[in-house]
Amino acid sequence: MARRRPLADHRADTRGCALSGLPHAVADSAAYLSLNPFERAVLGEILRRFNGYNNGSIGISYEQIGDRLKGQNKSRPNNARIAAAIVRLIDRGLVGDPEPESWMQRRAREYRLTFITSGKAPPFKCATNEYLRWEPSHGKIGGDGASPERCFRSDPRSPSLLSFGDARSPPPSKNGSFTSVENPSPGDRASLLISKPYTGLKSTAAHDPQPPVNSI
Repeated sequence: MARRRPLADHRADTRGCALSGLPHAVADSAAYLSLNPFERAVLGEILRRFNGYNNGSIGISYEQIGDRLKGQNKSRPNNARIAAAIVRLIDRGLVGDPEPESWMQRRAREYRLTFITSGKAPPFKCATNEYLRWEPSHGKIGGDGASPERCFRSDPRSPSLLSFGDARSPPPSKNGSFTSVENPSPGDRASLLISKPYTGLKSTAAHDPQPPVNSI
């Protein structure tokens, strides 16, 4: 009988503390990927306060979040920036609406992570997963919008193209030259000032007869 290959047992060294884990389904979702790094950090601080039993009543204040996120800075992020990040988390469906009673009683707001089961006693409420229904908004128009039809400058002014059979364009002959027009224009008529060998007219006298002059 073949021996079963032992599986690797990779366990985190929590040093007796709790472990915060973000499911890959959440980390790969469009709602999470649309967040900026600061908003993801705020979500991580709310997730850190989850102890396995308090989802729906995760209490954390803006001051506590700011102290955790200030890092090596002398001052922590202001409350307006933290509040804007939480609004984005609620809009993306990752965090549920906080209970207003805790704020009215001057206590820290209590939050619910939508991808974790909630409830203090059975029957527990299943995860609502609102983040899965979030889609990127299409309000901002960039280069994706259809461009209007291009209008060339010469189109409104250019006449229509003339074909070979058009009255204004005589058809070419076999050797490539244009044939003569049946009705010549005034410029094609013979001029009286042109003498032979011009063969357009036989003589100028035929077209401009003069009365005979009587000799004295």
